[in-house]
Amino acid sequence: MELTHEEVLEILDLVDRSDVEYLELEVGRTRLVADKTGTGMSRRDCTSGRPDVQSRREDETAPAETAPAEPTSGDSDLVTVDAPVVGVFYRSPEPGAPPFVEVGMQVDEDTTVGLVEVMKMFNSVPAGVRGEVVELFAENEAFVEYGQPLMAIRPQDAG
Repeated sequence: MELTHEEVLEILDLVDRSDVEYLELEVGRTRLVADKTGTGMSRRDCTSGRPDVQSRREDETAPAETAPAEPTSGDSDLVTVDAPVVGVFYRSPEPGAPPFVEVGMQVDEDTTVGLVEVMKMFNSVPAGVRGEVVELFAENEAFVEYGQPLMAIRPQDAG
């Protein structure tokens, strides 16, 4: 059994409206962590230092934690840009606008390469590395999970 996009959003909305401060749920391959404590760490990942999914109230403006880009397993020269939260991935800033990036484009560490929407909050996804976009994994408006690779970048030296 897998959770649908609508079920995930409903769960996050219920947590947001409740007094629950922390919820960790695994259904099939989907792992959902809602943390209103502001720590950004799941109880399971506290020792590894890895940020996890956060559920924030709509009036909060703190940025989402972003996972650092990591090399892909197939090509050690490539770095993946991973989803910082569970949500809907958007390749462009608004409907009808050109995508933030395309294959072949050069990016810097702080270049926005997409957005992930969670409960009507949009989280910018930075490239995290200077280089060339070589592959796109996530489609526009696709539901993505925390840590899911969105694209691959071939790093380039600053000089």
